[in-house]
Amino acid sequence: MNKLLTYSCLLAIVIVVAALFMSGHLSVQMIADTGKNIRKDITFVFPYSAGSVDGKTSKEESDSTAKILFVGDIMLDRGVAMYAEKQGTEAIFRGVVDIFDRADAVVGNLEGTITAETPVAKSGSGILRFTFDQKFASVLKDAGFTALSLANNHSADFGATGFTATKDILRAVGIKYFGGAVNAGELSTRITFPDTTICLVGYHDLYTFDQTSAISEIGRLDPECPWVVVVAHWGDEYIHEPNARQIKLAHQFVDAGADLVIGAHPHVVQPMESYRGRMIFYSLGNFVFDQSFSFATMHGLAVMVELDAGPPVYPVIEVSKDNDGGVRFELIPVAIRNGTVTLADGEGRTRVLGWVDPSGHAKDGLLISP
Repeated sequence: MNKLLTYSCLLAIVIVVAALFMSGHLSVQMIADTGKNIRKDITFVFPYSAGSVDGKTSKEESDSTAKILFVGDIMLDRGVAMYAEKQGTEAIFRGVVDIFDRADAVVGNLEGTITAETPVAKSGSGILRFTFDQKFASVLKDAGFTALSLANNHSADFGATGFTATKDILRAVGIKYFGGAVNAGELSTRITFPDTTICLVGYHDLYTFDQTSAISEIGRLDPECPWVVVVAHWGDEYIHEPNARQIKLAHQFVDAGADLVIGAHPHVVQPMESYRGRMIFYSLGNFVFDQSFSFATMHGLAVMVELDAGPPVYPVIEVSKDNDGGVRFELIPVAIRNGTVTLADGEGRTRVLGWVDPSGHAKDGLLISP
């Protein structure tokens, strides 16, 4: 009888613990030996969000100070322009309207120029000099883009004249820009919210291989800007792992004062890393592109950064920023189909989360905090 009572009590305890764990009210301390790309001392908590619908929370429901959506490479020439002619330019971002609407600002990497020049890149031609019709500036603005990085090789595709035209056209429609092909001039911009400010620094590593100006800019901004974000164009194309230089640069940027590093150029998603309590996303992959030759180039990652964030709403990584407030990162896999971007599902979603988080914790819908 006593033995039966003991077993009954143990069973009851197991049921209660399981219920608490699944409801998100119980955390479990674990050591995640997942290699160099993920912190080893991590607490995993199943997320829950009172008031959310279908795992989503509107800006009004969240008590975050600001939400900034970061997306990957945007190329609006060649095949994308052709599809836009057939489907209408409004179709390009129609599939991500919901996540754009939830953001207070949207930041991406513009892989090309915006000019009055005649496009020269044609599918199969081997020409990789991109210019976008001027109408796409308004398309980007109407979609919700706040700032675009020009710190990449394609911003120089039409020389100094094309680069200047791109900045003038973006400025005319009210989109901020930062960075350039040779890491000189306007390296940064800032976005001001009611309760905080983020400073964006662009760095391009394919021409100069000299990070001195970017590190100096980070150091200059750090004392006056609550959040400094580096958007870096670097790495090896179509490779899912960051190379040694990417890792070295990312760590140097954080050491100099960066609070977040976002990578571009490989055209595929690469892993994230937490270094000294700061997140590094080595590559978000493509956001809008026409590289239909592989599954990896037709899928990417968007990251919603919530400053002083409230309850979690998606697969999320939560990292503390000293005493300056919290920050939460929402991982949003995307898919590119016929020149348009939409939210990824099924295999696409699973594989994207596997690339950014090889440990598999993100795809399980886990909240990760130090």
